[in-house]
Amino acid sequence: MKIAAGWMIEKAGWKGRSVGKSAIHDKQALVIINKGGASGKEIFELSELVTKDVLLKFNIELEREVQVIGDNCGEKRKGLTRPNFFFTDFVVNIAIT
Repeated sequence: MKIAAGWMIEKAGWKGRSVGKSAIHDKQALVIINKGGASGKEIFELSELVTKDVLLKFNIELEREVQVIGDNCGEKRKGLTRPNFFFTDFVVNIAIT
């Protein structure tokens, strides 16, 4: 059985939700956004909250396949603003209890 991680994150109420300076994107539940000034630790902690909540609600464990998009996120170089977001792709593992 195949279940979309984004669907579970959305149904768990995380899509569009903010915690501190980071948030789950309002259009794509698999994307964690740095709203400005969030540390890597804060972003990781948000992903922990999401994975724990999905496990509680669906009894399915999500694993991170993390990619950081953009180097020096949020900095301006040569007149261009680099992206200021963090992308995480969750992989679904069924928790057998």
